[in-house]
Amino acid sequence: MAENLEIEYKTMLTKRDYERLVQHFQSSTKTFKNIKQKNAYYDSPDFVLKANKYGLRIRTIDSDSFAESTLKVPKKTGRLEINNKMNLTVANQYIDQSEFPETESYIPFFQPLELSFSKLRKFGELETKRLEIQLPIGLLAIDKSDYAGITDYELELEVAEAIQGKSDFFLFLEEHQLPYIKAKNKVGRMAEALQL
Repeated sequence: MAENLEIEYKTMLTKRDYERLVQHFQSSTKTFKNIKQKNAYYDSPDFVLKANKYGLRIRTIDSDSFAESTLKVPKKTGRLEINNKMNLTVANQYIDQSEFPETESYIPFFQPLELSFSKLRKFGELETKRLEIQLPIGLLAIDKSDYAGITDYELELEVAEAIQGKSDFFLFLEEHQLPYIKAKNKVGRMAEALQL
């Protein structure tokens, strides 16, 4: 199990801006990673997690031999991320069966919500093609995501410190002539698309 405080800034991108950024970084740097990841999102039938602004997923990445479950819990600044590695075969079985494994490190967060693991069901899947670049200002991700018959494009900057990170994010947008388009998180956009 690993815990970290996730502080990120994001904006939606047009398809044109997405393609321009990908071309720019692929031609100007050799230090990027292409990642294809699939997220299966979970909640109770009455969406207790969504109501409390939590996120729960199982993620598989094409290049990895393992999967990862993640619970995201809102904090005053950012979100606490609790990650647990999973056997890839076992993770795919849970995804296929629309079930979520009992995970000890999540119990303290579920108890106040009166949420049991047996109530959790997969409500959607999202596939992302990601270009990831470590910049001096933070970890930049340029994403193309497909879910519920929708394709969208997003830029995320994960930073270590909120105030400087926000300043760096908006300066990056200005330098690359990108408009700021407010972005919900991926699970929120998918839930909205599914009208949940």
